[in-house]
Amino acid sequence: MASLQTLRNKGGIIVSVIIGLALLAFLLGDFLSSGSRLFGASRQNVGEIDGTTINYQKFSQEVAYLSDIQKISSGGQSANTEEQNEALRSQAWEQFIRQYALKPSLSEVGLTITTDEMTQLMGGAHTSPMIAQMFANPQTGLFDREYFANFVSNIKQDPSGQLTVFWNYLQTEVADNSLIMKFKALVDKAAYVTSFEASKIAKFESDSYSVSFVASQFSSIPDSTVSVSASEIKAFYDKYPDSFKEQTSRSIDYVVFDAQPSEVDRLAADKYIRELATEFQQNSTPLQFASVNSQSAMDSRYYSEGQMSGDLGKFAFSATTDQIYGPELIGDQYTLARISDVKIMPDSVNFSHIVLLPGQKNQADSIADVIRKQNNFAAMAAEFSQDPQTKEKGGLIGSIDPQTMPEQFSAPLLKAKKGDIFVVETPQSIHLIKVNEVRGEGKKVQLATIKYTVEASNETRSATYAKANSFATEAHNGFDAAISSQSLVKRAAVIRPFDREINGLRNSREAVRWAFDNQAKEVSKVMEFGDTFIVATLTNVTEEGKAPLKSVEQYIKSQLIAQKKGEILAAKMVGATSLETLSGQLSSSIIEAEDVNFNTYIVPQVGLDLAFAGGVCAMNPTSLSKPIVGNMGVYVAKINATASEPLSVEVVKARLNAEAQQNAFYTAYQAFLQASNIKDLRYRFF
Repeated sequence: MASLQTLRNKGGIIVSVIIGLALLAFLLGDFLSSGSRLFGASRQNVGEIDGTTINYQKFSQEVAYLSDIQKISSGGQSANTEEQNEALRSQAWEQFIRQYALKPSLSEVGLTITTDEMTQLMGGAHTSPMIAQMFANPQTGLFDREYFANFVSNIKQDPSGQLTVFWNYLQTEVADNSLIMKFKALVDKAAYVTSFEASKIAKFESDSYSVSFVASQFSSIPDSTVSVSASEIKAFYDKYPDSFKEQTSRSIDYVVFDAQPSEVDRLAADKYIRELATEFQQNSTPLQFASVNSQSAMDSRYYSEGQMSGDLGKFAFSATTDQIYGPELIGDQYTLARISDVKIMPDSVNFSHIVLLPGQKNQADSIADVIRKQNNFAAMAAEFSQDPQTKEKGGLIGSIDPQTMPEQFSAPLLKAKKGDIFVVETPQSIHLIKVNEVRGEGKKVQLATIKYTVEASNETRSATYAKANSFATEAHNGFDAAISSQSLVKRAAVIRPFDREINGLRNSREAVRWAFDNQAKEVSKVMEFGDTFIVATLTNVTEEGKAPLKSVEQYIKSQLIAQKKGEILAAKMVGATSLETLSGQLSSSIIEAEDVNFNTYIVPQVGLDLAFAGGVCAMNPTSLSKPIVGNMGVYVAKINATASEPLSVEVVKARLNAEAQQNAFYTAYQAFLQASNIKDLRYRFF
């Protein structure tokens, strides 16, 4: 009988569906953080999608619904980390985009999922890959229709109603993702590369050149000698508006105050760890004591002498069980250790298995009896095993360290001898195991280890906070002046609405939210992130759209100066009859370059300049090139030799078509998002 519990046992498939199911995230990546503007919207609005406002209450209800779905599928486990909560919020936002923008738009052009299609997708002739994976036979990996039918028949019998909730969710996801695949197929078919384009690319990619050239770099002309007028800057700004699009961001300056352990804290920690060491040495259950008192996760594995190094390794194989290692202080971390147990154990066990279905324990015992009498494990594996990956190899698994396996396997394997045959039962299957070889058997030690990190005390943290608060108070009268008067270090960051932290400062999302909730020149209160306190000031506010001319004026000026330098240098190089003559006129050397092709990025003795390779590939190979104006300078080149490795135009065309189709859906979806006028304001709340 298929139930939620049997689905939960399928190794987290459903959980992965809940958290990462949205096909758009798989196909597109996270493009949904763009398009954020405030525009005076209600402070309770999480965003707007194609004219529909999503308020905080509505968004929270969708997140709660998805959280319930996760609990149903995982046996009551809630999202308990910020990363998991963020994944739920992202999925909720994607659901709203589907509901209010994607599905209505696709419906207008005739793309829908009909009732008949849903019947086929939900276990019919064209079963959705999602359903096929979720209801696959664990032994064959293939869709199990009986398993699926049992699950469906149990829906109405579930008194909790959880199966119904999950079933409705599953149907919606199957329909939505199938619709997205239709959309993708439509866009893919529209992407096409012509034979002419493919032949040109094949030619460019197959040829490489040995080249001599003369370079006249822009740096040879001082910027101060090139004049650029305000009207030229304005004309450039108006001519290339897309070049000056900006995304929403905030610029901040900030000061960090780290609460580092004081000398008093270190003395207190040393006293504590030495008292703990005395208790540790006297305790009769060192592993349990260590697991309670260590700040790090306990490692209960057994290690051979060759697997441990340093002083701790020497201690493990020379000390007695009542001796103690440490306290050893490295950096800010103390280490204490005691031998917890010593065993003779193998490094690895080579074994084979026969996998049977649950409920076949008697058959497993019967097969084991036959194998013990006839020594025909490989033949029995080929006949009875449900594991398609090993049955053709006589059931061979290979050599594995038993300590890396689940307890029900590791316990018998660690005790087993060569030739032993035994049965292991799990909820999913029954394993008949034969031990082929035991390797590296020898003494192994289990250490009980305590790790303790010296941390700042509450008194030290309070003193650090007071220092930060003093600075914040003074900074309201001038941030830079306060930094100078207190001899502090200023840091800077440019942050985006959905950044989770600032410059690697862990768990600093609060500072990001502060930046997007205040005006320029505001000074923050003291913000606390673990043992770090910061005070920030908002130095610049950038909203999505075309950048103001003043903010890009210097950039445009530099571009126009480079453009004019190119014109000046090109005029001097026009009409050259030979590289020797030109190099003499310009007092520059002739440079040699080998294997120049369409994908060359670096110009020898010059630097990164893509225009050089493009100019060489397009020039007449029997004469000097015209001046090639690049990003670093101007070049005149001569091709000395050509090497060619012809490529199949059809092969190149097929590759380009595949690349075009990969890019087409992304481009189409980006255009769709822009047309949907999506304003994502989640950063104001989370």
